Amino acid sequence: MVDEKEFDKKLQKIRVNFLQKLKKWLPEFEDFHNKIKQGDIDHEQLEIVTTQSHQLSGSAKMFGFPDMTKKAKELELCLNKLIEGESIDSINDELIHCFDDFLGEYHRIELSSDNSVISETNAHDNEVIEKYKYYSFMVDDDESIA
Repeated sequence: MVDEKEFDKKLQKIRVNFLQKLKKWLPEFEDFHNKIKQGDIDHEQLEIVTTQSHQLSGSAKMFGFPDMTKKAKELELCLNKLIEGESIDSINDELIHCFDDFLGEYHRIELSSDNSVISETNAHDNEVIEKYKYYSFMVDDDESIA
């Protein structure tokens, strides 16, 4: 039988790992956001940010962040418009709005007292997280990312 307290502890460590990954991706999102504001598009970076948005839209809810899922999906849909050939001029305002909402949600999560555990994480905790394999299955019905 699984000890519920131990399971919760491991789940919290996985959640911390997710938040650390999000924090690691943040500079890429912010850099691309700044380029968009200037009307500049780096197509390689566009692909990276779109993929990361897609991954977040599929996984954030599993870790207790349904609003991040929504904001990441909205951002992904805006970014896909660029990939599909729409001009930056035609969707610039919408795209900046999506980025602002997404980054605002990230900062809300970052500042949330419920997630103060991130700052308490140390190298030992990271080693513990890497010792376990967790399997999660998710169905992705989004045909735009293949």
